Parts: sequence; C-alpha cells; structure tokens
Amino acid sequence: DDPWRFVVSLIGIYFLGPAVEARIGSGRFYGLFLGSSIIAGMFGFLLSFAGIARGPAFTVAAATNAIFMVFYLLNPDAPILAFFVLQVPIKWLLYLFMAIEVAYLLITHFSMFFCVAVAGFGVGYLWFALFLTRPKTVQASEWYYGLRNSYYRWKRRRAARKFEVYMRQHNREVIFDEH
Repeated sequence: DDPWRFVVSLIGIYFLGPAVEARIGSGRFYGLFLGSSIIAGMFGFLLSFAGIARGPAFTVAAATNAIFMVFYLLNPDAPILAFFVLQVPIKWLLYLFMAIEVAYLLITHFSMFFCVAVAGFGVGYLWFALFLTRPKTVQASEWYYGLRNSYYRWKRRRAARKFEVYMRQHNREVIFDEH
C-alpha cells in the first residue's frame, strides 16, 4: 500500500532488533519475528473474513511492533533516543506509538494494515508471557509447597515447645533451635 510504512517498519527492526536478539538469542528472535507476522496475519484474515477489516496489509509492522513490545518488556526503564534527538523512556515511546496506531485504526475505520499492526503489540506481549517468563503452574506449585513447608515448620516448633515443657516438668533442660 504505502512504501513509507514498510521503510519505517524496517528502520524500527534495524534499531531495536539487535538489542532484542542479543538478549533472547537468534533462534527465539527469528521465532518472534516470523511467529508475530504469521499470528497477526491470521488475526487479520479472521477480521477480513468476518467483514470487520478491509484493505491490504503488505508490511512487517506486526513484527516490528512485537519486537518493540518485547524490547520494552525486557527493558522497561531504558532510555531511547527518539528521532535521534530526545532521550525518552521506552515506555512513553511505546505508549505514544500504540496511541497513534490505535487512533489511525479508528480513523481509517479498521483498515487491515492498522489491525495487523496493533495486533503485533498483543502478539509481542503474548510471546513474551509464553516464552520468556516462568510458567504460572511453576509459581503456583512453589506457592503451594512453600505454604505446606511453613505449616510443617510450625508443627515442629509447636511439638518442640511441648517437649521442652514436658522435660522441664521432669527436671531436665532441653532447648531446640529453629533448625
């Protein structure tokens, strides 16, 4: 549709891609790039099939936005030079680009390009949550076992206190430590 959109997307990948690739590795980076393009494209196809979005979407904007989102999630407080002049926190720049793309999405009455581009942010977030964070089941099991161990420690301390009282009644001094 518009060659400038494609060029701007490639510039975003050029500047943010190496930093993300260095943190997550080449294989995961390629998975992020291709996976976000494919998933956002499928999302666009579904919107087109449902009659919600119209028009072409020949771009890598979904992959660029996914890389942008993962860069933000890896470095939430990183400063970045906006337009080669202003040093701005990455989250402000991310919020600005998200707001601009959502505004264009609404102004163009759900143009396919902007539907796919905005979906890239969501795919990047989901990719980060699925592949770069600890699974929730591990956290839940650690919470459960930590709670269970706290209960067992409490039971042992209670039994030790009862045993100390029993031994004092029989004129013997026994002291247990926490370990």
